[in-house]
This record gives sequence, C-alpha cells and structure tokens, in this order.
Amino acid sequence: MRSHKRILHGHCHSFSGRRGFHIHVLGFNIHDWTTYNERNPIKSHEAARFKFSKTISLETYVFDRHHFILSVDPMRVISLPNSLNAETGLKCLYIGGRKDLENVTINTLLYHVNPALEVYGYPEPAWAVK
Repeated sequence: MRSHKRILHGHCHSFSGRRGFHIHVLGFNIHDWTTYNERNPIKSHEAARFKFSKTISLETYVFDRHHFILSVDPMRVISLPNSLNAETGLKCLYIGGRKDLENVTINTLLYHVNPALEVYGYPEPAWAVK
C-alpha cells in the first residue's frame, strides 16, 4: 500500500463553482489500496477510495462525515475545470497547487469564474491576473 503522503504530492486544486474546492489526486491508483475485482470494478473503486479517504481523515482531520461520504462514492459526478456549475452558473476553475491556492484572492477567483467573461478558449489562470 502506498503512502497517502507520497500520493498527495501529485495533486491540484480547483474551485467547485459553488461553495468549495476540489482536490484532484493525480497519482491515485486503486491497485495501491485494494485488489481489483473485474466482475465488480465499481466496488473496487469504492473500496480503494474508502481506504484512501479513511487514511487521510485519520491523519489530517480534514474530512467531516459529509465530505468523507462524498469522497468515497465512486458514482459521484466530478466537476471538471471549465465546466459550469448547474446551480450557480459559475465555472469550476483550475487553480493549481497548494501555493497557488494560498496566493489567489477572492476577487481574482470571482472574476475568473464568471462565464460571461470568456469569449474564446481558456482565460489566463486566476493567479496570473494582478
């Protein structure tokens, strides 16, 4: 089983388009956390996500019960950067690594999540606008 600390070095953050942020774990592999069952791959993903989330929650205290349940659910819809949140109409915005998240201001974030400002292609990252 791989250490969650090594895996979390390969992650990025994005604004959800609603009230919070997503952490995308780029190096996650279910084989590091459970045995893969070809007959029931969804259950394999659920078991791996449960073990990974449990490890993080016990060592970091970053999950409350609601967030833990959402993190374990393999059928949960994932908001991809530059997609629109159906409730707010705001964009899910890629932010970058931990330092980028710490340095972005709320005003810059709100400016870039407004889909009316995007004419064509991708705007500059939120932290690049001063």
